[in-house]
Formats: sequence, structure tokens, C-alpha cells
Amino acid sequence: MTSRAPSRGRTLLDALLVVGVTWGALVVLCVAGLAAAAVAGGLVWWAAASPSALPATGGLVLLGVPVALWVAADMWLGVVLVYQGLRVDRPFGYSLSYEAAPGLWAMVWEAAAALDVPPPAEIRVTPMLNLGLDSPPRSVGRPVGIDRLYIGMPVLAMATPADLRALLAREFAFFAGTEGRLRREAFRFRLRSLSRRAAERRGPAALLVRWWIEVRRWALSTTSLRTKRSADRAAAGIVGAVAIRHALWSIALWSAAWEEFVAGRLSADQSEVVAPRRTYAAFTDFAVARLEYFGRRVTEGMVPGLWTDAEELGTRFAALAAEADMPPDAPVPPTGATGLPMITDFDALASVLEPKLFTLGRTELLDWPDYLEAVTARPRRRVAEAAYRGLTAVAGPDAARLSFVLDEVAAGRGAMLFRALNTAGMPTAWFAEMIWVAAFDSGVLDIREDDDTGEVAVFDRDGKFFHARRIADLLSPAPESAVEVRAALEKLGVDLALAHGNPYDAADPVPCSGIVAVDVNGVVGDLVITDVGLLFLAGTGPGAEGAHDRLATVLSRYPIRSLMERSAAWLPWSEVFRASVSGPSVWWELTTRSRYRVKESPRRVRITTSDMRTHVIRWTDRTESLPAALDFLTHGLGLDH
Repeated sequence: MTSRAPSRGRTLLDALLVVGVTWGALVVLCVAGLAAAAVAGGLVWWAAASPSALPATGGLVLLGVPVALWVAADMWLGVVLVYQGLRVDRPFGYSLSYEAAPGLWAMVWEAAAALDVPPPAEIRVTPMLNLGLDSPPRSVGRPVGIDRLYIGMPVLAMATPADLRALLAREFAFFAGTEGRLRREAFRFRLRSLSRRAAERRGPAALLVRWWIEVRRWALSTTSLRTKRSADRAAAGIVGAVAIRHALWSIALWSAAWEEFVAGRLSADQSEVVAPRRTYAAFTDFAVARLEYFGRRVTEGMVPGLWTDAEELGTRFAALAAEADMPPDAPVPPTGATGLPMITDFDALASVLEPKLFTLGRTELLDWPDYLEAVTARPRRRVAEAAYRGLTAVAGPDAARLSFVLDEVAAGRGAMLFRALNTAGMPTAWFAEMIWVAAFDSGVLDIREDDDTGEVAVFDRDGKFFHARRIADLLSPAPESAVEVRAALEKLGVDLALAHGNPYDAADPVPCSGIVAVDVNGVVGDLVITDVGLLFLAGTGPGAEGAHDRLATVLSRYPIRSLMERSAAWLPWSEVFRASVSGPSVWWELTTRSRYRVKESPRRVRITTSDMRTHVIRWTDRTESLPAALDFLTHGLGLDH
């Protein structure tokens, strides 16, 4: 039955399977390399032992030996890359000292001692929702790195001490048990992936690695549920089955809420330069007010990327409830951390991590209601401004008004105006955005969140949903349609005098990401990736600053338009004729990655502009990329198609 606890023998077998399959990748590559080398040696021996047969078999020997040696070398290179991938150590997040979180550290030590496992040497806080231990494998040589506990700010914002105690006990439970060493090593291997670089290369080794990744994925998925249930049971013996069940349900709800909060709030529009003040406090309010809604989404399995799927969650709940020696109402023992603050200054910690949630250009901090209005209105305003610029191009500077369109239609010139706008590339659907912005500027719109789903809705002053598109659809070349639109706008209280464009010609470029300390045509500096082009800032700031902080400081002090005017190194995407991106060399893979693991994989970008000039961007030893920088760069260069 699914509710029966996994036996000790079965958990040992699962651990053996995970460790064996992970090591199996190295074994398979080694055997394949030795086999290829043996084939090359056999061909040479055959040619030396039978010189009389060379006239007939010389072609086979001349072709077979180099091919076999190349296959052997490729396999051994795959061994090196997979081995390095298992040993890589790339810490992320913000390291939390004992002075900054005495209560959290005390709770961690207490949970580790209760389960008789080594406590982590470091706690790192991450901006996104996260909770997990990271421990370097011991069976692949001297450990690289230290044991770390990663915990996300959304978890710290939402969890009660009882929730956090239960979640920590469950994480440490993966290392607990009588079969400790093997089980711990299996858990460490679960946290490691086979080398992505090995799988992305061309050649027979890459084919084997890709095939073995699928085998390993099957092994991990086969043993995953039993491993989690065993950890649930061990943790329940410390804090109680009720506490573990509540913690698992809570983390699932927080995950569902965070997914929707990020997608619907923080990522509302990548091109806007605003960010909410006190983001994690806003997330707490957002989630707590809609727990029932997110509970339904979790139960129905409607949340992509969920911490754990609904079916698995139900199975684990049933297993916990069925444990005869762990009654559901088991009391939660008191913690030794009582009286110590979990985080000494939560607001200060949040202020450090909140900027990491947003794109580089988001420097204007707004209170939550103002932020909701900004991310709702600003994208529409950008479209409306583009529409007004289209009107200016067609009919002159005095035409950048909504009333001009209505006057032209009322005078019987609507068909001619619409044809001219269509020729200029301005769709008439943009009239809806002009109307929406005019209503917003007139103060007749109410932007607020739905109390149940959290979706942002827009209402007029009568409390009805506002649909600017319905009003825009009334407008046609017929003169009487202008009268209908005017009447509808007057009924809503829209002031047409406010429905006009701004005098500037184009919107400023919006920074999306960046790469610091790169070599561009022989000059080292920082590269800012915007939505419309690349901006290179020659020279680098202090090396102690992080990439995000350095570029954010520069862009907050100087408007990007002024930087473009002061710097000659501005390259619009529209001027790119041809581009290519090459990855790190084999020599770098063999000599550098295993020694300096926090160094970024070097790349070289070659760009040819429409005037046939070539620009080369090279990574240096100090290069540091912001998140998704390479994705933004390849997208702008047109290399992601």
C-alpha cells in the first residue's frame, strides 16, 4: 500500500541506485574511451603484425586509427567535464551571519542536533522562494565548498517559527537514518546535475551523456517519492506529524502564491522602470488574503512549477496520517530558540535582496497602490504615445490629440485619416489605449486587486468594469460614430483636453540586463543591454561592487539618454547585420573550470554592423553577468530564433 513506510532495505536500495547511476556516467564514458583506445591499438597491432596485408587494409588502418583516437579523446573529455560538474561549487544569495539571525541559527542547530546530522556551515538567503540544503559530494574527491542552507526571503516572510522548525527538520531528515553515509551521499548527488557543457558539446561523448541524463532522471524520479516519505517520517518523529503536514501544505501554498505574484505583479512589464517598495511585505499581504484561492489551485494541480504536485502531496499526507507511532495530534516540542529574534533586522535584509528581483532599469520605488497603477498604466501609455507619434507623422504636430481624430471623423475625413494611419503602420486598435490613458489622466479610473484571485481590475467611477476597447470599437469612418464616442467619454467624465501626446519623439531605451568588465574591441568596460541596443561604458568601477549594484548605481545617477549622448559606443539592434556567439574553449574547460569555479564561462561575441564594421566582445577574468544577460543579448542580436 502507498501509505506503508519505506523499509530500511528499500531506502538503502534507492540510495545505491542514485549513487550507482550517477557514478555510472563516469564508468560508461571511461569504458567507452578505453574501448576506443583499444580499437586504435588493435588496428596498429594488426597493421604491424601483418605488413603483407597493408596494401589491402591500409585505408582501414589510416581511417580507423584517427577516428578511434578521436572518440577515445572525446570520451575522456566527457569524463573530465562530468567529474567537474559533480564537484562544482557556485554559492549564490546573501550570507547570513549569526548576529544577523540568532534565532534562525539557533533553530538550525537545534534541528540538526535532534536528527543527529552535521549542521550547515553557512546560511544563505535568496531573493526568490527557496528552501534546501546543499552539500558537496564526498565520493568524488576532496569536497569542494561547504554545507549550506539556502532559504528564500518569501519563506522567511511567511513562515511562523513552528512552520520553519518543521521545514528545517524535514530538510535535515534527508541526511538522517541508520544508513547515514550512503543516504547522505545519494542526497548530495540528487542536488548535482551531470555537466550541461558535456551534454551540449558535439560528438559521441555528448550523445552518451544526454542518454545517461535520461537514465539518471528515471532513477531519481523512481526513488523520489520514497525518499521524501522517509524524510517526512523522520522529521515527524522530531516535530510531530501535524507540524510536518502543515509545513508541506504551507510551502505548497506559498509556492503557488509566489508564482502568481511574480508573474502578475513583478513581471507585469519588463520595459517599465518602477519597482514596489517593501516587496516581501506586499507578497505577504497578497498571499494571506488569498490562501483559500491558492489552496484550490494547489489541490486542482493548476500551478506550474509547483514545489510538489498535488497527487504526490496527497500521498505523503496519507502516509503521515497512517503512521501508527506518530499520531496526527502529536505535540510540537518547544524550541531552544525561544526569545531570540529570527532575523535581527528583516527590513534591512529585505532592502538588500529586493533589488535582485527586478531588471536593471527598475530604480523608481513606489508604494504598492502606486506601483499597481504604474505597471497597469505605463505600458498603455507607451502604446498611446506611439499612437500620438503616428498621428504627428501623418497630420503634423497639432494632430497629436484624440479630439483631432474625432473632429476629422465628424467632418467626413475619417476614411482618409484611417488609410493614412494604416499606411504609416499605426493600427486603429491603438485608439483604445489613447482612450484608456485619457480616462486615467482624468481621474475616473479605479485600479485595484480582486479580493479572491488577486487579478488587477480596472473600474470606472460607477464601479463597473472599464472597457476602453468597447468605446474605441464605436469609432468608424462614419461621421456619426464620432458623436457616439464623444458622448460615451463625456458620460464617463473623460476630459478630452488631457488626451494628447508628449512632445518627445521617442521613448528612452530601457535597461534590461548587463555584463561588467568585458573587453570590447580591446577596451575593458561595462556593457548595458537595453530593449533597443547595446551601450558600452568604457572603464570599470570598483572591483568590490557586484555587477548589479555597479550598473544600477551608474544608471540611477545618469539618465540613459545622457549616457548615450556622452558615449560613442552605442549600437542599436537595427544596425546589426550579422552576429555570432562562441563558448569556452576545450583548453579552458580542462584547465580553468576545476580550479576557479566561480569564474564565469568565457564567451566571445562577434557583431558585424550594416556598414560592415566588426566589433568583438570578449569575457575577461573579472567578467560578471547579471541574470539572463546572455538571453537578452542573444535575443537582441536575433540569435534565439
